[in-house]
Amino acid sequence: MRAWRWIRRSLTAVSLGAVGYFFAIALAEHLQATEGACLTPDPLTAVAVACFALAVAVSALLWRSILNRSARAESLGRLDAVEVYIAAWLLKYLPGKAWSYAYRAATARARGIELATLLNSFALETLFLLLASTVPAIPIVLAVALTDSAISIQMLSPLLLLLPVLALLHRPTTERLTEFLYRFLRQPKPPKSARMSGRFLAKMQAGYLVPRVLNGVAFVLITHSLYGVTVDMWAPLVAFYMLAGILGSLAFFAPSGIGVREGVLVGLCIHYFNLEQAALLAIITRIYNLLADLALAAVLVSCRARRWMNE
Repeated sequence: MRAWRWIRRSLTAVSLGAVGYFFAIALAEHLQATEGACLTPDPLTAVAVACFALAVAVSALLWRSILNRSARAESLGRLDAVEVYIAAWLLKYLPGKAWSYAYRAATARARGIELATLLNSFALETLFLLLASTVPAIPIVLAVALTDSAISIQMLSPLLLLLPVLALLHRPTTERLTEFLYRFLRQPKPPKSARMSGRFLAKMQAGYLVPRVLNGVAFVLITHSLYGVTVDMWAPLVAFYMLAGILGSLAFFAPSGIGVREGVLVGLCIHYFNLEQAALLAIITRIYNLLADLALAAVLVSCRARRWMNE
């Protein structure tokens, strides 16, 4: 047991070292790209970093709810789920997207959670993220592109946020979406006994809107700290970030979606800013996102160090 403990700690140290290496490279490249720009921290950017970090914690608790409901028992506690999710979240900086899922899978399997249950939680998580990021955002983006104004869509944005929730309350829609997702991910459908009610799925979908909106609010705060924004720009900027975020996540070849998310943000934000301003905004947003991940890493290391000292 002692030998296994040291092997586990050594592997953890190597993983953290690799994450730190790629993290440092990403941060250095983005800082170099902002040379000459004013990056003085202010209360708005501090709140933005907090929003980015809080979005990860909320996502961890939502995944825990799905996993525990799939397992029909409380398999992970709240603090354990947050710790596992943060560790997996930081592994996104390693090339390839599989590391994050592999870590969560290995941790869950070590606690006796069946692989089918785990894969089911990943599939539902993906579905909720896709719906929360695209259904509310795409109409706003189209309205901005086609009408050159978001004033009319601004009043409808709360309704747009509710659309994915209302869709999952309709059982046939839920079944078609989940069947399509299982086929796309090449996963076997869970047995009927493991399937969840439409009410629970709608509740989870509403929950997954929270981290997406938190990330969007952080982007609005960063934009306002740089250039200033008017009220009619709030909903479009949130939608821009939601859409860019999910497209970056789907780019499996890009660690943490680096480059892809920035490219989408620039393409969308040139509606309000010139190309140079949009590019700078995208890069600075990534830097504050990296700082939020650095804060999460500090929390994780503190928790792990305290645990190892108690063993």
